[in-house]
Amino acid sequence: MNKIRFSCLLIILVFLTFLCGCFSDTGSIYDEISTSKNSVDNIYEQSFAIEDSDTLTDELINTLVDFLQDLYVECDLAASTLSDRIDKIKNGHQPLLVDFDPDNFYFVCGYYDGITENGPLKYRNSEEYTWVRFESADKIKEVHKDKKFIVAFQINKALLVRDIVSPQTILPRVEHFQMYEPIFKNGVNTNTHVVFEEEFIYLNKSSAERIYHTTSLYYHQLVTINCINYDNEYYLLQYVHSIHINGEKDERNLKGEFSNYYDTLISIMDTSKCSVTRENGRVDYYGLIDIDDFVNRVINLK
Repeated sequence: MNKIRFSCLLIILVFLTFLCGCFSDTGSIYDEISTSKNSVDNIYEQSFAIEDSDTLTDELINTLVDFLQDLYVECDLAASTLSDRIDKIKNGHQPLLVDFDPDNFYFVCGYYDGITENGPLKYRNSEEYTWVRFESADKIKEVHKDKKFIVAFQINKALLVRDIVSPQTILPRVEHFQMYEPIFKNGVNTNTHVVFEEEFIYLNKSSAERIYHTTSLYYHQLVTINCINYDNEYYLLQYVHSIHINGEKDERNLKGEFSNYYDTLISIMDTSKCSVTRENGRVDYYGLIDIDDFVNRVINLK
């Protein structure tokens, strides 16, 4: 199916900055708050639609090609509040809590023997690439069967996939992809892998048995809800306010963000546990909402 393509990095940056005011220029909260993934895979029993395998799927190749061809495309997106995404769940989107494994990953590289260009046209021939899977970074080669290296992706598998509304349902496998930059010496990659360990609720509207997603997608914030693994428990994460070093306070408009669910969300949100002090002295405060409370008090509320 042909996709409607969009672009404009500037608009993307402005949009994401608006949605994620809680993530400052000095780093994200995921970098600052100490979280533990120990024994996460033992918390919930998972039942997947298909067995895992080491094959390079057509679905993944198509996803990577689409991503590359959309990389420099313009987009004009409307803002999305938490209230909007709650409505999506109530209207049938499957809310998948996904937590990615920093130690379980592989690489997929594109090779090409044709002419490549720089800038927005660099990946326009990506449908013609030869795609090769590598199980470790040091296996990536600069040349594959007389075709030169063009692009690489690191793919992290999910440590946890859980439908927060229907825990017993059959689940898709979820993997996260991101562009990866090898460093070649004598034709062999010497760069290490990227440490990726994030969690969020993905609003799935597909019936696919495998889902490939990236936080780099321009619409990522439209189809996810921020989460955090705090002391081995999962919570929705909501930026609340900041206090600058001079005492000035910036507040998020939570009434606009929560809308019809404001009273309930405020009543179950804990604002006493989570704060981050930035390098410039600013302190950002976040609210935590227990996922079970969120489901029982908000999603299942008719």
